[in-house]
Amino acid sequence: MPFNWFVTAFAGWRLALGRPVTFITWLVVIFIVLVVLALLAGAFRGMGDSVQILSAIVPAVVIGGLVAAWVHRAVLEPGGSGYGYLGFGAAEFRNIVLMVGLMAAAFLGVFLVSAGLELFGLAAGVEAIVGLIVTTLLAGSLAGPVSLVGPAVSDLGWRGVGEGWRMASGHRLRLAGMCLVAVTVTALAFTAFQMLVVASITGLGSQTSWLVLLWAPVGLAGVVGVAGPGVAAYAKLRQAQAAVDVFD
Repeated sequence: MPFNWFVTAFAGWRLALGRPVTFITWLVVIFIVLVVLALLAGAFRGMGDSVQILSAIVPAVVIGGLVAAWVHRAVLEPGGSGYGYLGFGAAEFRNIVLMVGLMAAAFLGVFLVSAGLELFGLAAGVEAIVGLIVTTLLAGSLAGPVSLVGPAVSDLGWRGVGEGWRMASGHRLRLAGMCLVAVTVTALAFTAFQMLVVASITGLGSQTSWLVLLWAPVGLAGVVGVAGPGVAAYAKLRQAQAAVDVFD
């Protein structure tokens, strides 16, 4: 067995909590990126709903792609990268493009499932339940390969899309379990933080700046927590493959 799926599911959180200097460095850089994106969004304010929607989506995509690439670098090149494993190069660009592609695929998948179920004329409640089951099954079947594609793209370039998909063969069930645990732990952490910290602080109201300051570290830890298991599994599988190649 190349990797323990349950232990690997916590690789991202171990990275976030075990390297505080690196984590704080990422947090500071992300704040700077958010300020720049907010200034750019302000220039397009009042230009329609579609622009407002994009101004909300673009920061998530950019930050997600940047952090994913940094996490990949921290795991795959722990001793050979610059300060804080930071970068704004090809790996970051590829991960941002990959994020856009995955979001588009997710929206398309939900649309196709919804449109397909409407053809059967099911009751609204039944259609919602069946749609949730079908979407969950599809997401579960694809979670394993997708979790390896990101680190493979960072490591190998665009040919990593096919390589990540190939590496998932024979490990899909364990990878799906790993992703499920990682996402569940992150969701529980977000819920606990909202209930125990944010909700207990009175007087914040709708003060967005304070909410951003509160949520930024937790949000970053969540991104690292979700991205970390995939790259840890990729590193283990790559190592196992290299050991096999030695004896071929």
